[in-house]
Amino acid sequence: MGESIGVLFIGGGIMIAITAIISNAVRRTAQSREREQSRRELAAYVAEGSITAEDARKLLEAGKSFSERVDG
Repeated sequence: MGESIGVLFIGGGIMIAITAIISNAVRRTAQSREREQSRRELAAYVAEGSITAEDARKLLEAGKSFSERVDG
């Protein structure tokens, strides 16, 4: 009986870990897609002359996390 409970806890822990990994991957994919869409939109604004390239760069920099700014 005690072994069965241990196996259930281990199995449940593994399922939680797998779910967390998959959720994180989905979240990061969505963030990456949104970031790329924003870059495309800013590039279009620069191309049509609505904003300057420098303003677009500042907007892109403002959206980065600290680690992205430091690491390049």
